[in-house]
Order: sequence, then structure tokens, then C-alpha cells
Amino acid sequence: MPAAAFTDPKPYEPEIEQVFRRSPLPLCFSVKLPAPQSWRAMTVAGVPVLIVRGDDGVVRSFVNACRHRGAQLCKPGHGTARRFVCPYHAWQYGLDGQWQGIYDENTFGEIDKKTHSLVPLPVAEKAGIVWGARAPSTWP
Repeated sequence: MPAAAFTDPKPYEPEIEQVFRRSPLPLCFSVKLPAPQSWRAMTVAGVPVLIVRGDDGVVRSFVNACRHRGAQLCKPGHGTARRFVCPYHAWQYGLDGQWQGIYDENTFGEIDKKTHSLVPLPVAEKAGIVWGARAPSTWP
């Protein structure tokens, strides 16, 4: 077989669309989010994903992008944080994804917190695995 059969992205695109966009995917083992304030950031089939264990112990998932200019909140990897701060204009988000504030807020005008919180993604923790979807509308 020619090498293009293994390297050409065109045959891969329908698989991404039909499998990875429509099905819950195993994102990580639960032990990779060992305690409240733990987070992991990764790209899942082209979408930047941020997984967080909140102070209440619940796992949540969000698009890893600030709602202001779309800057990545966390580089791929893991760590702990009390909140997430955008490197662009310092917009701040809680572990629940809620918009918390901005440095020098009066320069931005009126902001509706509900429409500027992080975009949540479906996630569930079952059998020691964190399962998630890469788009809000793909959860069964």
C-alpha cells in the first residue's frame, strides 16, 4: 500500500466526525485528578479541553478558551489552581467555570457574567475513568 493510505488526513476526517464528535471518550483516569483544585488540559480531536475537580470534588469539563479573546487558559498538562486566569486580559474563572472578574474591570464596560463563563462540556466520572465529549451537543 502507498504511504498516503496511512498519512492522508482526508480518510481520517469522517472518522473524527462520526466517532470522536458523537461518542463519549475516555479523557483520563480519575486518579489523574486526585484532589479538589486538580486540573488537566489536553486537545481532544482538535478541541482544547480543560478538566477540573472542583472544591466540591465534582469533575467538570470546559472548552479551554477564554470567552473574551479565545486565549488558551492552561497549556496542555496538569496542575492545581484555585481559579483560571486568561494570559491575555486577566479574565478570571472559578473551578466551576463561572466568570469571576477582570483586572481593571471598568475598562471593559458592562459584562454579563452568565454569557461570559467558560463553555461547559459534558463529562461523567464512572468506574475510575473520566468520560467526556468534545462538544456540548454530543452527549447521549
